[in-house]
Amino acid sequence: MVGLEPSCILTLGDEFRELLPGDPRTEQVAEAAVEFEAFLLRNVERFRKVAWTGDAPPVFVHGHCHQKALGTFPAAAEVYDLAGAEATPISAGCCGMAGSFGYEHGEISRAIGEDRLAPAVRKAPAEAVIAAAGTSCRAQIKELTGREALHPAQVLENRLARR
Repeated sequence: MVGLEPSCILTLGDEFRELLPGDPRTEQVAEAAVEFEAFLLRNVERFRKVAWTGDAPPVFVHGHCHQKALGTFPAAAEVYDLAGAEATPISAGCCGMAGSFGYEHGEISRAIGEDRLAPAVRKAPAEAVIAAAGTSCRAQIKELTGREALHPAQVLENRLARR
């Protein structure tokens, strides 16, 4: 199972076992759940055969909190390098949205996002692509900075060589 939203797919791998303890099927589901970027890296030899466009704008990557907490973010950032794009992880903590939290606690949410993430996105060059796997992260980036952040799958799709 390949997941596009880190909080959803990583929950299956991290918390699913605790939700149904003793059920042997939970281990199968947990082991099968993989992030989009991790799936690509597991299939790196096939991924390297893909034809990419020559010139790539720099990619500034915001890691989802689940990715950071479970240590999967470094691999997530690596896929851009494999696609010939220079990736720069954004040194920021949480985007502040955290799903419904941001809607319920707007002022706190914006303050968290403005701490490091929004200033880093604003400082990124205009030609840079902003990437964020999390739906909430992309929404927060758009709301605070006006910049459109793309999902990693979209970034890679834009890098594919057209024939």
